[in-house]
Amino acid sequence: MKTYVVLIRGLNVGRRRIAMADLCRLVQEDGRFVQVRSVLNTGNLLLRTDETADAVRTSLEGVLARQFREPVPVAVRTPASMARAASRNPFVPDAGEVVYVGFLVEPANPERLAVLGEGLPDTDDRLGVGDGVVYFLYRHGVHSSPLSNALIERRLGVGVTSRNISTVERLAAGFEPAET
Repeated sequence: MKTYVVLIRGLNVGRRRIAMADLCRLVQEDGRFVQVRSVLNTGNLLLRTDETADAVRTSLEGVLARQFREPVPVAVRTPASMARAASRNPFVPDAGEVVYVGFLVEPANPERLAVLGEGLPDTDDRLGVGDGVVYFLYRHGVHSSPLSNALIERRLGVGVTSRNISTVERLAAGFEPAET
């Protein structure tokens, strides 16, 4: 069985609300996933399955769409790819700054990805591109920045879900005792 990290976009923010125990139960009831565990309270799951990452994404997007009656983007990664995303972070934040990693739900067009940083809104914040991820350095907070998942989604034409770098590092650790 393979271990996957599942990142669900927009869960427990806005109108898509579900207790993590209920989410784990819902996913496990699908029958293809075992050892389903939540990490933090924002739509981060660790699970094991014999399915491929693409099959996990397709299945979970279906389960969540039925639950919430709307499309719910899901990014699926291995703990190793989460560790790579954390270790390849191009930014070292100063005090008061924060780094987020935006995970692309599916591969982006390489030509669009190559010009992603061109013509960005005027900001002190920074954007970096990695393998299936976009890095955000927020100098004055996430909410005041023009750099957002929505901006990246419009430019790339694929879904994005972001986590702060400490959450990415924790998810990269996989199944460890500190999980909730």
